This record gives sequence, structure tokens and C-alpha cells, in this order.
Amino acid sequence: MNQLQIVCGCLIENDQVFIAQRLGKDAGLWEFPGGKVENGESQEEAVIRELEEELSIKAEVLKKLCTIEDNTKDIPLIVTAYVCQILEGEIQLSVHSHGTWLLPSAIDLRTFHTSDEPIIRALIDFMAAE
Repeated sequence: MNQLQIVCGCLIENDQVFIAQRLGKDAGLWEFPGGKVENGESQEEAVIRELEEELSIKAEVLKKLCTIEDNTKDIPLIVTAYVCQILEGEIQLSVHSHGTWLLPSAIDLRTFHTSDEPIIRALIDFMAAE
């Protein structure tokens, strides 16, 4: 069965993480911005491109956070999360309705897709260790 490779960027700044609220399918759920890995690009290149497309920023990857399998969709997804930081620009939303910076302890107050739970746990653990 085909699997879709997805990346997301966990932007961290001043001990806070950026999350964005989805539009369209799954509207209202929160997520870490990202998307599909295109043919011929690395996962790191994909997350940098996706953050630029979705948030109008230039970012850099600091660390691979985790990889999860999401079998809740029609096509199984392999999602790799990366810890990133903004190099240039200010966030301007293009595919999300809202975005916010919050402390890791406040992430649980937002509604994410259940498949994002392992990413949230890995991010909280990473930020606690920093």
C-alpha cells in the first residue's frame, strides 16, 4: 500500500511553540504547519518549503523530533516532525484561520487530531529537556 510522506515544523521561540488552526477539511483542529514531501526533495527541504509557503517565513531545521505513522486517513501517512526556528520574516497565515504561540504546557488546551498526540508528547519532552 502506498504511503504519503508528510513533514511538519514545530517552530520554537522564547520557550513557546507555534500552532495553527486548520481551514477546510478538519477545520478548527490545531496543527504544526507542514505538508507533503515532493519528489526529489529531502524531508528537511520539504519542511522549510512548507513553512515558507504556509507562513511566509524562512526557517531552519534544528532537529528531527520524531516520526509517526497515521493510519486514520484513506492513505497511510508517515509524518516526520522537525524542531525549527525562524530565520527571517514574520508569520503571515495563508492556509490557516488562526495561529498562536503558546507554552508547551498549554498545548493540551487545544484540539489536535488524535494522530498528533505522539508529536505533542515528543515536543513537550524535548522542550522540558532544553
